[in-house]
Amino acid sequence: MSLTELTKVQLVGNTAVSNIEDGLALIDLDKGNYYYLNTTASLVWQGLQSGSSIKDIVERIVTDFDVEVALASSDVLAIVEELLKEGFAKVC
Repeated sequence: MSLTELTKVQLVGNTAVSNIEDGLALIDLDKGNYYYLNTTASLVWQGLQSGSSIKDIVERIVTDFDVEVALASSDVLAIVEELLKEGFAKVC
């Protein structure tokens, strides 16, 4: 399946999340793995957590960081793909 801005994604899993200085720290409580999310990845996580669509998250990043839509979309999709790969999210 090809991921697009219209793909519906939700967070899943047994994850502890903590705010840190420049992002979020995630701990996969089942596997014991630790992950660091930078500012952009943190916005993606928080957007998915609140039920925002990928498109809405892209629009927020474009606004917050004054970047081109194509770059924001590419970055957000890459982050979501990584969250899917690591088992933190699933396609609905």
